[in-house]
Amino acid sequence: MSKIVLQKKESVKHVKCLKCRKRGATRDDELCDNCRFILTLENIMTTKE
Repeated sequence: MSKIVLQKKESVKHVKCLKCRKRGATRDDELCDNCRFILTLENIMTTKE
C-alpha cells in the first residue's frame, strides 16, 4: 500500500502546473504552490464582494 502512495506522489512531481505551465505541480490538483496561493486569494476576494 505504501508503494502506491509513493508512486502517486512521484507522478505529480513531473507534471507542470495547469495555470502557469512554468513550475512543477505539488499536489493532486496539479497546481504549483504559487498559483494555489493566488487562486485562494482570488476566491477570498470574490466571497467578500
